[in-house]
Amino acid sequence: MAFLFRSKKKSRHGSVDSSQPFPGVRLHSADTPVVERVRSETSDNRRNSWVYGTEPLFGTSTCATLAPKGSCESIQGTRATMEDTWTSIDILNAEVPLLGDAHRFAFYGVYDGHCGDQAARLCRDELHRRVSESPHFAQGNIEQAFIAGLLSLDRAIIQLAQADGWNAGATVAAAVIVDSSLYTANLGDSLVVLAQRPATAGGDHVPITLTKIHKASVPEEKQRIIEAGGMVMSGRVYGDLAVSRAVGDKQYKRPVADADFVSPVPYTTKCVLSLTQHDFVILATDGLWDKVTPADAVKHVANLRTQKPEPTPHELARSLVELASQRGSSDNITVLVVLFHWTAKDDDIASIAE
Repeated sequence: MAFLFRSKKKSRHGSVDSSQPFPGVRLHSADTPVVERVRSETSDNRRNSWVYGTEPLFGTSTCATLAPKGSCESIQGTRATMEDTWTSIDILNAEVPLLGDAHRFAFYGVYDGHCGDQAARLCRDELHRRVSESPHFAQGNIEQAFIAGLLSLDRAIIQLAQADGWNAGATVAAAVIVDSSLYTANLGDSLVVLAQRPATAGGDHVPITLTKIHKASVPEEKQRIIEAGGMVMSGRVYGDLAVSRAVGDKQYKRPVADADFVSPVPYTTKCVLSLTQHDFVILATDGLWDKVTPADAVKHVANLRTQKPEPTPHELARSLVELASQRGSSDNITVLVVLFHWTAKDDDIASIAE
């Protein structure tokens, strides 16, 4: 099944041809494993991507519509500076006119800066446009659009850093929702965690981590760095940087270094969302995850959502920030909670109940 961008709208970045196909949601049969892993290589950087999900009851039909609603809470903590930034756009179509209106797009991201906030601020201002305006995005290849957008942004950051004399970098955890499909990408140790409803009544929501931690202490990351000619000392890139993938960090990338010892190539995922299975997703920097596990975070939000009136996404995000602070996090803490609001026809809801 294929869908088309039905309109051709111009923006200052150009236009999209209405004849370009946008593939529909990838469906999984009952015989398909819940997690399907695909290994591929992009130039000299190894990357894993995987597809998670089961066949949705509604696919991309008009039977159910997903309207995500996200909000963020971000605090400096006890750090001397604030280097976290974030982006939350429930309707990306309004920000990027060339997307048209045949599909609903949303974009969310959290960015954890280090050695300064310059790279994180550029992610906040630029990444959603570079991803959504990539030719891959118009073709429906959102994962490749994430890769292209991050590589493009990384090159721009390196050029600015060289010109202005700064060394800042940033980790990335980002998500794009297209109708009822969720795509994610990450660099470093910021995470995206999806909440799946309990399998049995009274059970806990299941946390599905859709990202991968990139640190120099991780064996496969250490091997990649060493094979590229770099060094890992005390679990850090050249004894300095703990994360092994990020945007920026010009001192560990071409053309300053001999290779991209700190890689800008992200880990990407695609997830098929379902009205009956998925309730919300959490994006957060390591200021949360260093003190709160994915399971604890998902359980905390799920429990709060049973209250009346139901807390807003911002209230939920703020509660997670407070939880991390209470547990001793002194880092910058940024938490973005996206609730999934589903609508469906009455007869379809009745059929689910049966």
